[in-house]
Amino acid sequence: MRGATPQQYREKMLLNRTQAQGLINDQLSEIQVYVMENFRSSVTCDACAQKLFLTKSIINRLLSEKYGPDITFHKYVNRIRLQFATGY
Repeated sequence: MRGATPQQYREKMLLNRTQAQGLINDQLSEIQVYVMENFRSSVTCDACAQKLFLTKSIINRLLSEKYGPDITFHKYVNRIRLQFATGY
């Protein structure tokens, strides 16, 4: 932001960061909804990626950032299935 005051620059950067976080939350929500709607069938990361216009690596990165570094799409689906089976 050329010609902006330091305060204007900080506000713009905060807005950009907030908007980016909102997009990430939206994408994560879409993944969660897709899994909840499809976990009873043979759901794959490829199918989810194609449906949501995301890459498999983005899906796995978003899930691992939210649920921990060892969580992949496959593990997340299994976690949802287990929670459903146990009524949790």
